[in-house]
Amino acid sequence: MPQRPDFFVRRVVLTAVAAALTARASEALAQPAPPTLPNAPQAAARPTPPRRTFPLAPPPRVVPSTAALPPFAAHEARLAWSRGAVEVTPEGPNATAHTGVAGEMLPRGTRVVVPEGASAELLLANGTVVTLHERTELHLFVPGPTTPGVAPAPICTLPRGSLTARMIAGPLSETAPLVPVAVGATTAWLGRVDGSLAFEASTRAVRLAANRGRMRVRTPEREYILRASTGTLEEPGRPRQPLRLLPPSPQWSAPPPARALSSGEPVDVTAAWSLRGTVVAASWRLEIARDELFHDLLTVERLPAESSSYTARALVPGRYFFRVTALDAERFEGLPSPAVAVHVAAPVLVQGVGPGASDPARLAALDVPEGFFCGIDGARAVATNVPLRLAPGRNHEVRCASTPDGTDVRVIRVSAAQSGPLLREVRLRSTAVDQGVMAVRLFDAEGVALPYADITVVNDRGVAVDRLREARERGVYVGAVRWPRGVTRARFTFTVNSAERFEEDLSQSQ
Repeated sequence: MPQRPDFFVRRVVLTAVAAALTARASEALAQPAPPTLPNAPQAAARPTPPRRTFPLAPPPRVVPSTAALPPFAAHEARLAWSRGAVEVTPEGPNATAHTGVAGEMLPRGTRVVVPEGASAELLLANGTVVTLHERTELHLFVPGPTTPGVAPAPICTLPRGSLTARMIAGPLSETAPLVPVAVGATTAWLGRVDGSLAFEASTRAVRLAANRGRMRVRTPEREYILRASTGTLEEPGRPRQPLRLLPPSPQWSAPPPARALSSGEPVDVTAAWSLRGTVVAASWRLEIARDELFHDLLTVERLPAESSSYTARALVPGRYFFRVTALDAERFEGLPSPAVAVHVAAPVLVQGVGPGASDPARLAALDVPEGFFCGIDGARAVATNVPLRLAPGRNHEVRCASTPDGTDVRVIRVSAAQSGPLLREVRLRSTAVDQGVMAVRLFDAEGVALPYADITVVNDRGVAVDRLREARERGVYVGAVRWPRGVTRARFTFTVNSAERFEEDLSQSQ
C-alpha cells in the first residue's frame, strides 16, 4: 500500500530537529570547563556559577532598614549598623581612618576595627549578615593566596577578635557565592551557615562553630564540612580535635512577664531558664536590649553555671528584649534562647486644659497603656484604648494591673490639683439688711456641671455662712449668709471635697 505524503513531511521535520540538537550538544562539549575555587582539591572541584550581583531585598532576617537598599558589587560590603566608634580605613597609601557611619559602602581592601565596648554589623553582597564583636579587626576582600597561572581570589581576613554570621533566608542562600574568611592558617566559607569564628592571637587557635546550615573549612592539613550544631578548635601543630556538639538553646522555665506595671518608678523584672536533657552549661550570657535585633544593648551579663535566673533592676518604663545563651567549658556557644519582649509601662496623666487656652478645652485623663487594666475610685479595672477621664475638684485613687484578676495591682493616687481645672462662679445676693444668699456653681473644662460636691466656706471677718447644699439645678450650691454689723466686705476661702481650695473677695452689696 503506498505511503501517504504527510508521513514523509513529518519524517523530514523530525530528522532536521534531531540534527540541530546534535550540533548544539557538540558545541557545548567543545567549551572549556568553568573555573574552580583556587587551591581546591581535585576531588572537591565543582563548577562555579557566573558572578552575580544580589540585591538586598527584604528577607526577614536582614536588618529592616536595609531592605530597600540597591544592590552592590560582589567584593564590597555595607556598614549596616554600628554601636560606638567603629574605625574604617579604606585601601590606599593616602587613605585615612574615620568613624564609620550606617549605610557606608566598604570597598575591597577596607579595614574595619571595632574597639572595646563597640560592635558593628556588615552586609555582604551574597546576603550574609556579619556581626563584628568588640576588640575585632576585619580586612575586606584582600588578595588571597596565589597559585601559578591563576589570579589571586579576594578573601576576607580576621587578624583578631570574633564574628558571627547569619545566612540570608530563602532560596538565595543555596545559590549565592560563598565568601572566604581567613583566620590564622584556617579558612572558612560564609554564606551557608549561621555560625561564628574566633581567633585567639596568643595561641593562634581558631574556634569555629556552625549553629545552622554548614560551613566549609580548610586548613593546611585537611578540608572538611562543619555541620549544624557542631564546633571545633583548630590549633597549629596539634592534631585535629574531634567535633563537639554545641550547647542547646536554653528554654525559659519562668520567662520574664510580657507586661510589667509601673506607677512611674523603676521596676524589677525576674526571669529563669534551663537546658533540656542532661547537658550542663559551663556559663551563661544574658543580654537585655531595647530593640529586637539586640543592637541597643542595655545589659550583657556573664553568669556562672549555677545561676539560672536573673533579676533586672530598676527598669524604667519602656520596651525591652531578653535572651540567654549557654556556653561550654571551651567557650563554644549554642543558639540563644527565643527572645522575649517585656513592656514596662505606667499610666500617663494627661493634664486638663481650661477654656480660653491655645489648645481646645479638655478634662484631665489617665492614659492606660495597651494591654493593661485600670479602674478609678473603686470601679472595676478594664482594658481600654480610651483615656479614663478624671472629674476635677477631688482626689482619685486609680488601681491598675497587667492582668484582669489584678494579681500585680498598683495603686496610683491623683491629687485634686492634678485632676483640674476646676471652674466656678460665685455670686452673693442680699435678701435683707446684713443678710443674703451665696450661690456657687462648679463645672469642668467642658462646661459640664459637677454634682455631689461637699463645700465648706470660711472667711476672715466673722461672716456666718450656712453649709452650702446642692440646689435643684445640678452643680449649683447655695447657703444663707449673715454679716456682722459694720462689715461689708470679706475674703472667703472655699474648700471643695476636702481636696481643692480657692478664694474670692465678696462684698455685701454684690
